[in-house]
Amino acid sequence: MATNLAVGSKITLTMICQDPTTFQVGEMVWAARVATITAGVLSDQDVVDVIDALSAAAAKVCLADDVAYFGWVGRVRDVVPPPVAVTNFTNNGPGVVGGTTSPGQLACLGTLRTNVGGPTGHGRKYFPFVPKDYVDENNECTAAALINYIAFWGLFVFPVVIAGAAGAGTIEFGVTNRLFTHFYPLTQIQSHLGIATQRRRGYYGKQNALLS
Repeated sequence: MATNLAVGSKITLTMICQDPTTFQVGEMVWAARVATITAGVLSDQDVVDVIDALSAAAAKVCLADDVAYFGWVGRVRDVVPPPVAVTNFTNNGPGVVGGTTSPGQLACLGTLRTNVGGPTGHGRKYFPFVPKDYVDENNECTAAALINYIAFWGLFVFPVVIAGAAGAGTIEFGVTNRLFTHFYPLTQIQSHLGIATQRRRGYYGKQNALLS
């Protein structure tokens, strides 16, 4: 059931990818906030529907064809009790890069930046299931890979227009903490050459024979 939103409403939006063979799931969790409501009534379902339509094609060109983009889950964070999450899996489907996925929980690293300095003003995002064809002999992203990752990150840097069934408005993505006690809008997402892993801060620097 959809939940109506107000200006300032805070939402967790989670992009889900999956390896259909191993059933391993890759999740990327984003923090968002309603910036404006310009007409009528806006709901969390409207937000998830638009974000799925906006990002599906850009996500698929960052995935090998042995894994799949699944869709988005949204949950309003500042309503008590918390409402049921909403989903949109309309545009689910396999990646389009070709080949297979790199082994070992590898991901493309994006650094979130805001106008606020210090640890509270920045964060990280890990794009899961890096295609083998996107990694060179130095365990770094190829030029083609960077173009597609940068295009994907760019979808979330500026306010996104949400046109729903009964209203319209904008949302903005940002950096927050688990309790959403602060929220700083994104100003940049920096894509890194190195391949990241969530188990180890930073990214791999030495060659992995499995990627060659």
